Amino acid sequence: MGFWDLAKKGLDAISENAAEYRELQAKYESYSDEQLKDILRSSYSSMKEKAAARKVLKERGYDNPYR
Repeated sequence: MGFWDLAKKGLDAISENAAEYRELQAKYESYSDEQLKDILRSSYSSMKEKAAARKVLKERGYDNPYR
């Protein structure tokens, strides 16, 4: 496998992760603040889920969403 094949594979993975992140963020828009904070506190939430929840809370004006 050549360099460009590897580069394309890497870009495809990044694109897929970005799409999943945007989907989670759109889904979390309808969640309450407390539900989003629960996602941040949960040890069962993935980093992608936590990042999307944190982004939604920051858009709602929380400067420190862990409080």
